[in-house]
Amino acid sequence: MSIHPPFHAEHIGSLLRPAALVTMRRRFASGEIGREALTEAEDAAIAAAIALQQRVGLKLATDGEFRRRSYHSYFYGRLGDIVPDMVDREKKAPGRGAQPVAVVKSRLKWSGPIHVADYEYLRARTSAVPKITIPGPCAVHFRGGDAAVTAHAYTDVDEFWDDTVTAFQQELKALATAGCTYVQIDEVPIPVMCDPSVQATITRRGEDPMALIDLYVDTINEAIRDRPPGMTVAVHMCRGNEGVAGLGSGGYDAIAERVFGRLAVDGGRNEAMTAETIRTIFEVDAAIDYTDRGIPFLLPQTMRPVT
Repeated sequence: MSIHPPFHAEHIGSLLRPAALVTMRRRFASGEIGREALTEAEDAAIAAAIALQQRVGLKLATDGEFRRRSYHSYFYGRLGDIVPDMVDREKKAPGRGAQPVAVVKSRLKWSGPIHVADYEYLRARTSAVPKITIPGPCAVHFRGGDAAVTAHAYTDVDEFWDDTVTAFQQELKALATAGCTYVQIDEVPIPVMCDPSVQATITRRGEDPMALIDLYVDTINEAIRDRPPGMTVAVHMCRGNEGVAGLGSGGYDAIAERVFGRLAVDGGRNEAMTAETIRTIFEVDAAIDYTDRGIPFLLPQTMRPVT
């Protein structure tokens, strides 16, 4: 059996936070405990997560993302004065809560490893392949578009994209130097743009949703283009876990050709929120063979279309 990722069976997203860890986070936020006590609670939760993944027979291990508040805010916060998910509690989208907006007050700059310590922590505690998950390079731009980018720190959007790509390339290089062989990009903007209501929002802010998807695919490809030999990079098409609503819905058929035919990743995982979405994915798979394009997307490659 292969020990090289991607694998047929994997843990993809973050794990639910154990109640004990949630309690400790609340106590930390209120000042009842210090960082050391919180870290001990995180360590215990991660140990349990590693044991769970080993118990069910997975050939990889993640830390459950237990040290993170969200899937992307911590990462971009390390790249500058950047908040990708500022929330105005007075403005709420029906059924999905307040929608975040990016605030970019400095240029993006990688100043040191973000996930090397996480990788080393996993490697020291498991014989499985450690998998590090990182946010996608388009998360900030998606939350506000060009207007958010040029509101404070940038006058040229192309410079923003150059800085973003460079930062991601440097992080991947640092992980590879540490010995990491498996990285998963959690890509939210692209699958969320399957949703017609999200497409309408993008259009209202003066941008073309399909052109934006092309730009995002190009950006991901550029960010991983020079990944070191021996490093596998997969993409997780993620629609979020905000309650039961998620961040978007709808089939992949509207974006399948321009995404699955062009992403230069080593593997992928498509997230389907409903039975209708699953059916759409399988019907697209029946009509289009993506496997001969060098993109072994797990769902279309390994499952049969419904009839």
